Amino acid sequence: MESSELIKAIEEKVKFVNNSLETNIGWKNIYLRRADEIIAVMNSDKYLIQPICFSKNLTFYTNHTKLTSHDDNTKEFDLRFLGQSVASIIMRKIVINGVEEWSSYILTSTKQDKSNKDFFGLNLSFPKEELCVSDKAKQFFEFFNKSDNNTGHSPEHEIENFLLKAFSVKKGSKKLLRNIQPVVIDNAYFQLITPFSASKSQHTFSSRYKGGGIDILGRIRTKDNQIALVVFELKDKYENPQKVIQQASTYAAFLGNLLTEETFGEKWWKIFGYSRKPTKIKLIACTLMPKAAKPKKYLHGAEGFETKINDKISLELHSLFFDKTNNVFLGSLKDLMKE
Repeated sequence: MESSELIKAIEEKVKFVNNSLETNIGWKNIYLRRADEIIAVMNSDKYLIQPICFSKNLTFYTNHTKLTSHDDNTKEFDLRFLGQSVASIIMRKIVINGVEEWSSYILTSTKQDKSNKDFFGLNLSFPKEELCVSDKAKQFFEFFNKSDNNTGHSPEHEIENFLLKAFSVKKGSKKLLRNIQPVVIDNAYFQLITPFSASKSQHTFSSRYKGGGIDILGRIRTKDNQIALVVFELKDKYENPQKVIQQASTYAAFLGNLLTEETFGEKWWKIFGYSRKPTKIKLIACTLMPKAAKPKKYLHGAEGFETKINDKISLELHSLFFDKTNNVFLGSLKDLMKE
């Protein structure tokens, strides 16, 4: 696919997203409600998850459902090892001697129990909530904290976990790619669910507003000192970047409409870590995958191309590739970023 063909395909995907949202206006009420619910959680009492739950091997994920499926006194997070879901961590506000405190509990489903045993050899289950400081829970955390297993069950989830951790490093020699951070809520990686499915060649709209999720949503600082929001479409192995960038563009086009919606767009900017809506908006769709064994024309010169989503926001195309063995990133997005 040549550059002109790719650009035309991207423009068609953006048009499809815009037309779908214009004819199915119910999405506005859904995402307004989701924004209000998430912000309510973000504005609630701050709390600390017990340090035993944290390690270099375990990471926290969340999404709208987990953030808002409980009352104001309960928070839920997905605990993952090498990208594989291994337990839920439940934060619950309790009153002890008249003083409100947050306590953390561990809970596992039968599916998690089975996968923990089959994939990692762990035979511990928590069918009922149990305090994270219990002896049994300590065994659970210690098992994963001391594990030297570096191969997850799902290659894509494993790679996703590696990249999120790499992006999350604040600064210093261990920061493999500078001036990038993933979007987090309460220190948990946030995954936005969209009403679109773009995993196959035929992109579709879900009238139930439960489509595919954005693999990784990140913020970068560019060489001209702008803060850009990046929609990454992740692959665990090299795939045709021209097809992958179309997937990223569909999700990014929805995000562009979400952020520029007049009545509640600013709420989503806040959720994504901005103190206020930026005066200069840069939204990027980006492929994210291992580099090819042989040099290739990844987007055939379409890197840096901009197309309008609407009158308020444009979409810019980029690619990012990684060499996990040598901890190296390359691609047009890296070239755009401030060093």
